[in-house]
Amino acid sequence: MITTSTTPSNPGNSNIVSNKILSSIERSPLAPVFRAIALFAIALKESSTKVSDTFAMIGTIFLWLFWPSFNGALAVGNSQHRVVINTILSLTSSCMSSFAVSKYLNKKFDMVDIQNASLAGGVAVGSSADLVIGPSISMLIGMISGIISTIGYNKLQPFIERKFKIHDTCGVNNLHGIPGIIGGLSGAISASFTSNELYGDNIQNIFHCHLHWI
Repeated sequence: MITTSTTPSNPGNSNIVSNKILSSIERSPLAPVFRAIALFAIALKESSTKVSDTFAMIGTIFLWLFWPSFNGALAVGNSQHRVVINTILSLTSSCMSSFAVSKYLNKKFDMVDIQNASLAGGVAVGSSADLVIGPSISMLIGMISGIISTIGYNKLQPFIERKFKIHDTCGVNNLHGIPGIIGGLSGAISASFTSNELYGDNIQNIFHCHLHWI
């Protein structure tokens, strides 16, 4: 049911909302998916074992390694180089911050935090990965998303389940929903500082409606 619901909603989310209404281009084809699936996947029963946690950790490692290619699939030229660098920096920062906050909140590393929050930087930087944001901003985005995602797993998710009886399967809101919103905001802020001097000749490849702004 979730698959059949999210599949047709993604083109509308990406093409209509991002490209038509907001006049923006999201180089990460997954960025709209994260925000959409976070709304659909708050449903099923949650359970885990030592074996499932081990396999999930293997999946986390593969996702961490391949996330730059996820974000850069649609980028071209210099933009693709920026996507890879920005994504790696953001992932590294979110990984460090999630480990630190997980240790602080639980007095030990929690597998759920490590499996998920360490990837939050890749989600959050998706909308701005191809922009000239610099290493410091990439790491700042990753750090903020890692911290908020970890706090979400430990504090927000139990509160929502207890208060509103809403069960978030595997904490998709904490990994995809909230970091996706952070990514959208950071992308909008980064885009507001764009200029011909900063991007050069390829500004039209990133901001295709730039001519309408000037």
